[in-house]
Amino acid sequence: MMEIRNSRFAAFIDMFTPNTYICIVMSDPDVSSKIMEINIKNSRKVFEELEKSTGGEKQQQQGTAQAAN
Repeated sequence: MMEIRNSRFAAFIDMFTPNTYICIVMSDPDVSSKIMEINIKNSRKVFEELEKSTGGEKQQQQGTAQAAN
């Protein structure tokens, strides 16, 4: 994770899923790095599952379309 802070904000950039990155900007520059890391980690699990299920549906749709041709 990369973290940027100044007197006006705190920003966090991290790999979110194998295909995406996340950038979170908080107006509170004193937000805890550890809390942000935990929140990203917990959210990552949900989005990875969504990405897997969406990818599987696309593959099934493509396979059905090819079989119809």
